[in-house]
Amino acid sequence: MIYKEMVIHAGIRDLPHVGEPLAHQYFTHANQGRFEKLEQFYERVRETLRDSRDSSLISQHADSIGAEVIALIERIHGLAEMEPQPEKLDYLAHFYRTLLVDPIDGDYDTRLAFLNALSSMTLSECKLLESLANHRDCASAQDEDPDAWVDAVQQLRLRGLVSTEVSNVGRRKPAGQAREPAITARGARFAQLALNTPNASAHVQWQRTLIKAA
Repeated sequence: MIYKEMVIHAGIRDLPHVGEPLAHQYFTHANQGRFEKLEQFYERVRETLRDSRDSSLISQHADSIGAEVIALIERIHGLAEMEPQPEKLDYLAHFYRTLLVDPIDGDYDTRLAFLNALSSMTLSECKLLESLANHRDCASAQDEDPDAWVDAVQQLRLRGLVSTEVSNVGRRKPAGQAREPAITARGARFAQLALNTPNASAHVQWQRTLIKAA
């Protein structure tokens, strides 16, 4: 039991008359729920590792799985226990996978920042960035809820994951959004690590071509 849980356990247990049974009930339920969530999460992780090439890559990089990887995995565990959205759990599972098949090479701080960003991003932000990375049309999301679309673009821009350099060609702009978002190189790397978009870098190059042509 970690220190924080020990403090909580002691605080509940010290309640007069009801402390002991309450502490037992709370921590039995809490641990059961935690284990169930992690069990379900690891089913998702196993799904992401079904490709036989992943096993080969993990074997090649086994020596690279050190303290930094373990620290990030522990952070992922904490996030998976609390995350209620299945889609976000899928993104966390993919992030876990990339820790094993794409080893940390001096970019621990970047990956930690990406993981923290993923934990606080809305599903709308994730889906918008994933669409941009996969060269998919965002018009339906833009038309469905223009305000949410603008908010997602603004948040992703603040995170440095998108820019608004590519001109909007022949499409109605939502209020407050002058230019259409374009994924940045940082956004492409984020998408590769967290959103299962291996072709994100190629899409950045495609967007740069559009910028030059504009």
